[in-house]
Amino acid sequence: MSVREEPWPDGTPCWAELAVPDLERGRRFYGELLGWDFAVGSAETGYYSEGLVGGRRGAALNGDRPEPAAPVAWLTYLASSDAAATAGTA
Repeated sequence: MSVREEPWPDGTPCWAELAVPDLERGRRFYGELLGWDFAVGSAETGYYSEGLVGGRRGAALNGDRPEPAAPVAWLTYLASSDAAATAGTA
């Protein structure tokens, strides 16, 4: 895994999150497939699970889906150094 120490340039993918219906199953699958360990959040965070590679955050699994029948989907986040300016541009 590559490591980045400085902020991501605006507009570049900077985080990925997988919306899954079963977090335990997702953690088991990606843990075995990619060798991830997980930092699992509390009940208040919906057990948001950050996949760790060598102790560093790589991506996350999220069980909080807007609709139970929603498909499993990866969400990609884009970097912004100024959220208000980015929203104004959008």
